[in-house]
Amino acid sequence: MKKILLVLVIGILATSCFTKNKIPEVQEEPQIEIIIDSLGLTKDEIYSKVNSWFVENFNSAESVIEYQDKDAGRIMGKYVYDYSTGMGYKGWVRQTIVIDMKDNKIRVSIKDPYYRTNGNAMWGSNGAVREYTPVTDNDDLKEAKEKWNILVLSLKDYLKQKINNNW
Repeated sequence: MKKILLVLVIGILATSCFTKNKIPEVQEEPQIEIIIDSLGLTKDEIYSKVNSWFVENFNSAESVIEYQDKDAGRIMGKYVYDYSTGMGYKGWVRQTIVIDMKDNKIRVSIKDPYYRTNGNAMWGSNGAVREYTPVTDNDDLKEAKEKWNILVLSLKDYLKQKINNNW
């Protein structure tokens, strides 16, 4: 009787383990949205400064402005940063950045992080090269969000700088 009960319990546990739906690894939303207000600037002044900030901060050939409309107060682009892992993998993370502007404030949205590897320390460009794939790891997403927050802080600081037109 004990053997039958033991087999029955093991069977139930095994069945429940195999029939459970797998929980996706990313539990957070792969995006941020931050509003910066009280800038003391008109929409046109903000637009000009944001354009300059893009040029000064987007240094990768893949980081580009893809759309801009001064009247609508919107600039959209792709932002790419380098990354490396403890496993020796090196690559890039690409995401979409959207900046909407009104008098005195902006909304920064960053979303859709994708990563691409260009090899690893052991095999160089012959190891683990892959095309852009969605970020699905929570640790990688946390790192992306940290980089995004640093990027937004640099924009906030840039917008507060006084422009010296006396040259």
